[in-house]
Amino acid sequence: MKIPFRATLLQYALIAQEAYAAKPDIGIEATASRAIIRKNCVAFPGTNNIAAALADMQFDTVSTLSLGRLHKGFWDAYCRIADDLLKLVPQVVVGHSLGGALALIYAGALCIFGKPPKFVYAFEAPMVSIDSILGDVLKAHGVQVIITHNGHDIVPCVPDVLGPWHQPVIPLELCQTEYPWPKISFDPVANIVDHLIENVIKSINSDE
Repeated sequence: MKIPFRATLLQYALIAQEAYAAKPDIGIEATASRAIIRKNCVAFPGTNNIAAALADMQFDTVSTLSLGRLHKGFWDAYCRIADDLLKLVPQVVVGHSLGGALALIYAGALCIFGKPPKFVYAFEAPMVSIDSILGDVLKAHGVQVIITHNGHDIVPCVPDVLGPWHQPVIPLELCQTEYPWPKISFDPVANIVDHLIENVIKSINSDE
């Protein structure tokens, strides 16, 4: 499958993977609120501890001042490190899974504070908002947003079963399947395996 800007996508997917293993430059490792800094890029890891899993499950929403109504768990995780994050001026914001959700929120906040990033790479990010405001803010500030959907990964499609949730852009399909976005297979093995960052990287590298 032909993937646009494959080399750049791979570069930032590898940074998203590194965010899982590296010591956080911002935040605390055992929480959902942590990020690494790599040159002009800030990257957030996804769910790999209990605190992050609990943040994922807070499906209620919170009304924010400028970014619309957002997933409370993701918003709270962002807010805990917002002061440190907003001191930075990254050109690229990256994350996988929960980290992709935080990347989207952080990019929106940077826009509001007058220093929008050029790109957001949100690999397999779940839906963050129940309105279009976050997406509108990113678009109005010229931020190029790339959200990926790998195979049968269910995560970019949730939690829309619980309400009118939105992705700010249509996700980029990384491999051809019988069920392209937004239709997915409910094969529990494929849902999990296709979500893993190492398999996202494999799909980016694949020419199939």
